[in-house]
Parts: sequence; structure tokens; C-alpha cells
Amino acid sequence: MLGIGAIKRLGPHHAEIKSMHTAEVARGRGIGRATLTYLLGVTRTRGFRRVSLETGTTAAFAPARALYESAGFVPCGPFACYQPT
Repeated sequence: MLGIGAIKRLGPHHAEIKSMHTAEVARGRGIGRATLTYLLGVTRTRGFRRVSLETGTTAAFAPARALYESAGFVPCGPFACYQPT
């Protein structure tokens, strides 16, 4: 397996992308983007109008944040049960 991700329903029209991960040996090959594209397609077919995700703010998460930003995600405050950090 090269990449993994999950979708969690937060409400009737709101979903969260959870647990996205790309195997270290596969990084830099577009697996993360393909996984994100697939998951966003699933959310559309299930009728979700809002999709959120939570990721780290340290330098180690910079590639993930860049990927999400390139897909149209924008920073926001905490949602669901997340607390500000």
C-alpha cells in the first residue's frame, strides 16, 4: 500500500478527511495528491458541501499543508472536537 486516507461524516453536509498518509518510500511521486483527489471525489458523490481537515503546524507538516493549500484548502480555526493549539 502506498497511500491511505479516510472520510468522517461531521454533519449532513460536512465531512473531514482523516488519517491521510503516504508511505515514506512513495513520497514525492504524487500518491498524496492522488489520494486527496480520490477522497474529494468521494465526498462530492456523497453530497458533502464542506470538507475540512486537520494537520500539524510544525515544519514536518509543511509538505502536507502545501498539498492541501494547492487543492484549495485554507487555514481556519478549530472545528468538530479539535481545540486550539
